[in-house]
Amino acid sequence: DLSEVNNPPRGHLQKLGSWKEPLSTEGLIYTKPYPHPREFWRRHADGYKPAVLKGAQAGWPCMNWTREELDRRFGWVDAKLEPKIEARGNDTGYKDLDS
Repeated sequence: DLSEVNNPPRGHLQKLGSWKEPLSTEGLIYTKPYPHPREFWRRHADGYKPAVLKGAQAGWPCMNWTREELDRRFGWVDAKLEPKIEARGNDTGYKDLDS
């Protein structure tokens, strides 16, 4: 069945999640003080809802690491970076970070 060739499904070759209406951000964005872990779990993990924790990384020592420090600590890890827009045959996710 080639009917989808001329009429692809909603969201095909578009930004991830574009096939549905965006979620309201009301109640999903937090700044310090953050909610208690139980409350956070109930609202987000049990409810399958995303959350944004603004400023959560502030003060983390790793925020000042250089590429050399990252390589020293995690150089053995292979990671794939995927573009936000679907593109079959796009191999940019495998490019070396230094290139």
